[in-house]
Amino acid sequence: MLSLPNEIADVLAPFRGVFAQQRSWQKAQTMLVGAILCQGHRTVSRVLQVMGLGQTQQYGKYYRMLSRVGWSGLAAAQTLLSLIMLAFVGTETVVIGIDETLERRWGHRIWGLGIYRDGVKSSRTHTVKSSGVRWQVMQVLVRLPWSPRVWALPFFSLMVPSEATPRGKRAYRSSLDWAIVMVRVVSRWLKRYWVCVGDGGYGHAKFGWACRRHGVALVARLPWKANLYEFAPTMPPRYPGRPRTKGVRLPSMQHHLERLSVESGPFHILPWYGGHHALRQLVTGTAVWDVDGYPPLPLRWVLVIDPHRSPPPTALFSTSLLLSPPQIVELYVARWSLEVTFEEARAHLGVQSQRQWSKAATTRTTPVLFALFSLVCLIANRLHAFTPLVPHTTAWYAKPEITFSDLLWAVRTALWRARVVPRLAPSPDPALSLEAEREQLIQLLAASF
Repeated sequence: MLSLPNEIADVLAPFRGVFAQQRSWQKAQTMLVGAILCQGHRTVSRVLQVMGLGQTQQYGKYYRMLSRVGWSGLAAAQTLLSLIMLAFVGTETVVIGIDETLERRWGHRIWGLGIYRDGVKSSRTHTVKSSGVRWQVMQVLVRLPWSPRVWALPFFSLMVPSEATPRGKRAYRSSLDWAIVMVRVVSRWLKRYWVCVGDGGYGHAKFGWACRRHGVALVARLPWKANLYEFAPTMPPRYPGRPRTKGVRLPSMQHHLERLSVESGPFHILPWYGGHHALRQLVTGTAVWDVDGYPPLPLRWVLVIDPHRSPPPTALFSTSLLLSPPQIVELYVARWSLEVTFEEARAHLGVQSQRQWSKAATTRTTPVLFALFSLVCLIANRLHAFTPLVPHTTAWYAKPEITFSDLLWAVRTALWRARVVPRLAPSPDPALSLEAEREQLIQLLAASF
């Protein structure tokens, strides 16, 4: 049996129902704790070594936990979402960001592999394509007790297979189609109003109508040349013909921008990227967005303009007409926390370092590593309640605020203290016990996990 501190055991206990057998749950706990303690690549072999199981003869059972053992990733995602809601959201409005990320991998046998544009390596003028697997991740945007900025906590990750992936008789689903599926599933879990925040890839009438059908408010980037119209006028009784769905055409975003070059407009001091506040001019209005093949979508649009025109103006929209323009801008700017989480997961949790290639193992490993980010934050929140967390600094580096590496260091410290300190207590055969413990510590330090 794995001995865990109460703060960590309480966070992991709700996931017991995801596994049908107690033995599978014990192995899953061992692998989760090993993935937290491990450094560098998160392969099964490295996880077993850091847990002191490098010489176990039944190592194949741990590999089968990802490729064959039956457990539900959807049930685990729902459990993780409920824990995040209980710990950080409560009765406040739920804000969930959605975005894609590329897990760079190579190998013709990897299920779901494709060649995609690499957003990290590309720029506006230069496009870089990389081999890998696309993931669509939903993250809850919250403010944690120990940090002034907004954090993004992943809970639901879904692979977007490439078009070349065998799928039988099923039609190909684009990333927008999978996003609609995720919105429907999360709405069924929450059963309450929530806000979905996405970038320009989710600024589409198809996705906007899917969110409206499930009682979700969408905040995303509006295409610069979107066709906006006034709301349909009220027609007199017994008016001949079909009822109108839209009114007259509204001016384009470029027209608003040119008109503001000679006229003044309202200015707002808004939270901006980098944790500081910036002066922005906001132009807003309500309209319906007409896209071929879809009914006109009611929305509130916001044109965000820097007085110095750097960066370029940005057009945003929300399917909720009740959100104010500053709220829409603040929600969209908070979306940047998703990119921070992606980078932290690659740097500290071994995302992009797995070696499995089968469908089951590929679709399970990366979501678990993303979920580790949220689990570490939940455990750190329990630790923070007893001992306030502080930045892990040195004499030559003063850190102004707590980062994810500090949370990971605090959780690892609690785990190592629970694993090492009790075993160093006197035993009936102290000579053998202390010698064995000393040798294990030496091996752990020399391996540099």
